[in-house]
Amino acid sequence: MYAIVVKELRENLRWLPVGILIIGVFLWLVTPTSFRFASYSNADNITQSCAMGAALFAIVLSALQSVFDLSDRQRGYLFHRSVSTNAVMYGKVIAGAILYAVACAIPLICSALWFAWMGLQYLPFRPAQLIPSIVMCVACFFLHPATLISVDRPARWFGTKLLPLIAVAGPLLVFWEFVRDGNTPAWWLVFALYLLLFTASLLALQPRHWTRKLLLVVGSAVTAVVCFALSVGLYESTKFRPTQGVYSQIGLDDSGQPWYYRCKSVRKANSYSYETIAISGAPIRSDQKPNLDAALPSDLKLLELSHMAGGRMGLSLNRFASIEYSGQSNNQTMYYDSRGLMLVYDSDWQQPPLSGVISQDGFHPLGEAPGARFSSNPISFGSQISRPLSDAAYSNLWADADGVYQFTPESGAVTTLLKMTVDAGTSISPSDRVAPQLLLLSDGKFHQFELVDEAGGANWFEPVSTNRNYSIARHLPPLKLQEVATFRAVPKPIGEFSSIAATAEGKYVALDYPNSLVATLDSSDAAEWQVTHFIPPDKQSRGLGVVLLAAIVPSGLYFVLLMSIVVDNVVAGRAPLLKLDAVLPSADLLWVMIVVAVLAALALAACTYLLCRRRGLTRGAAMLWTIATLFLGLATPLAVIAIFPKLVCEPCPGCQRPRRVDREKCPHCAAPWSPPPAAGIELIEGQALATHMDLHPV
Repeated sequence: MYAIVVKELRENLRWLPVGILIIGVFLWLVTPTSFRFASYSNADNITQSCAMGAALFAIVLSALQSVFDLSDRQRGYLFHRSVSTNAVMYGKVIAGAILYAVACAIPLICSALWFAWMGLQYLPFRPAQLIPSIVMCVACFFLHPATLISVDRPARWFGTKLLPLIAVAGPLLVFWEFVRDGNTPAWWLVFALYLLLFTASLLALQPRHWTRKLLLVVGSAVTAVVCFALSVGLYESTKFRPTQGVYSQIGLDDSGQPWYYRCKSVRKANSYSYETIAISGAPIRSDQKPNLDAALPSDLKLLELSHMAGGRMGLSLNRFASIEYSGQSNNQTMYYDSRGLMLVYDSDWQQPPLSGVISQDGFHPLGEAPGARFSSNPISFGSQISRPLSDAAYSNLWADADGVYQFTPESGAVTTLLKMTVDAGTSISPSDRVAPQLLLLSDGKFHQFELVDEAGGANWFEPVSTNRNYSIARHLPPLKLQEVATFRAVPKPIGEFSSIAATAEGKYVALDYPNSLVATLDSSDAAEWQVTHFIPPDKQSRGLGVVLLAAIVPSGLYFVLLMSIVVDNVVAGRAPLLKLDAVLPSADLLWVMIVVAVLAALALAACTYLLCRRRGLTRGAAMLWTIATLFLGLATPLAVIAIFPKLVCEPCPGCQRPRRVDREKCPHCAAPWSPPPAAGIELIEGQALATHMDLHPV
C-alpha cells in the first residue's frame, strides 16, 4: 500500500495548488479587512464559504484521482499487481487525505495569522472563530471516498452510480446546519459518527455485498428526507406571504375580548413610520371559526399582541467565541463578543479603532479589566423586549438573561435597573401615546414593570411625531423600573404562548397560534387563565393533504415523527398530544388516513416481496427488504429494481418450466443442463481426460 500512496501523491501533487486556490478564494471573499466591513461578514459566513470550497475540492480531487483509472490500460496495470482492490482504494484515500489536509490547512492558517496579526484592536474577529471551519473541512472530506466509490461503482451514471455520493451529501448538509447554528455538540458527534461509520463500511465491504447495498439505500433515504424537509420548509416560508399588504392577526379590545381581524399597514403622511388599520373581523369564541368578512364596530380599538423574546436569544448562534454586529451609536460601532463584552470601535479611523469594552458595570478603556459580563447580547435582547421604544427611536435600554440595564452613551455608564433572571420578555402598551411597560417572565411568573423617570412619572415618553426626523437615535432619560403587577404564567403543559397583550384595566390575552389557543386573564379577580381553542379562518386545511402525505411518507417514519413530537412534549413539560394536529388531519378524516396508510404500506410490502423473489433473492433477504418498506417507502422497490438485475430464464430440458440460466440444476425437477453437442474440437482435462484415455488408449 505504501507504493500506491507514493504513486498517488506523485501523480496528484499537481492538483494541490488548485485546492489551495479554491479554498483560499472562498475564504478571501468573506474575510473582512476592517471593522467597518465586519458587520457584513461573520463566523457563520466564513464557515459556510470554507465548507463550500472544501467540499468542491474534495469531489474534484477524488474525481481526478479515479477518472483516469477507468481506462482498461490503467485498471489492468493496477489490478494485475499483487494488491487487492480495497488496498488500491485505501491508498487513494490516504493520499487524497494528505493533499486535502494541506490544501485546507494553508488558507486556514493564513486566515488565523491575519486575525491574530490584526487583533481585536483593529478587527472584531479571533482565530478561534475558525474552529467551525476546521470541523467542516474534516466533515467534507467524506465526500472524497464517496466520490471514489461512485466512480468505481459498477452501475450506470444515470442509474445508481452516484448513490454513495448522495448518501453522504444529505447527512453532511444536516451536520453543516448544526455546526453553523451552534447547536448541541452531541448532534455533531452523532452525524460525524454516522459519516465515519458509513464511509468506512462502504470502503471495507465488497462492492456486491448486500450490507453495502443496504447502506447505500439507507444513506440515500436520509438524503431524501433531508431534501424533503428543506423543500417543505421553503414552501411553507413562501406560502403564507401577505397579499397586497393585507394580513390577519389577533388583537385585544378594551374589555379584554380577543378578536381575529383582517388589517393592512399603511404609511403615515409625511412620515417614515407605518400604522395598522383594521378592516374586518370577529371576536374569538370557543371552538368556532371567526368570520373575517364581518364588519367591525366603528368605535372598536384593538391592541396588537407583542411577541415574547427568549432571554437567551441574544446569544451568538455560533458558540465558538464568535462576535456579532450590534449597531452604531455616537459615531461608535459596537460588536457583541460571546464572552460577554461589548466591543466599542471609534468610527473616525483612530489608531487603534478599538477604544474599549462595555460590561455590566460600564465602559472600560483598553488595558483595564472588565467587571461582570453580560450573559447574552444586551442590545439585541433589549430591542426585542422594548419594541415600542425602538419604534420611537429610543435605543439605550439593554437587557440580558440576568436583568435590565440603561446605557448612557455620553459617559459609557451602564445602570442596572433590574437584577432578575429573565426567561422571556416583551413590552405592552395600551396606546402608542404612552410609555410602554415591560412584561418579564421569570420562574413561571409574569412581572409587569412601569418605566418611570427619577420623579416617578411616565411623562418622559415622546411618541413618534411626523415633524421630527428619527434617523438619529434618541436617548432615554434616567429611568427606574417600578413593578405594578405579578401574576402566574400560563402553565406550560397547556401550550406555548409566545405573544401577549394587556389593557389598562389589567386584562391580558396570550396567544399560542400553532395550537390555535387563546388564554385570557383578568388580574382584578386573581383568577386562573381561561384557555379557549379556536379555528383560524385563514389557516390552511390539513385534511386530504395529510391523508395523501400518509400514503407517500413511509408508515414507520410517520410513526417516528409522531413519537418524536410526543417525546418532545413530555421532555418540555407540555401535554403529550400537543402539536399533533400539525401532522394529523381532522377527527373525521383520521380513520381515512389510517386506512390509506395501511393499504399503501401493504401494497408496497407486497410489491417489494414479489420483486425480490422474481430477482432471485432468498426468502430471508426478501423479508428484510419488505420490512425496509416501513421506513424507506417507495424507495425500497425502486432500490431493488436498481440494485438487483433482472433474471434471465430459459425452458428446462427436463420439465420445460422456466429456470435460471445461472443455476446448475433446475429448482423444479433438479435436472442439470444438457451438454451441448460435440463438435470434435473440445478440450478436456482432469477426470474426463482419464476416462477418455481408458476408453480410447493410444
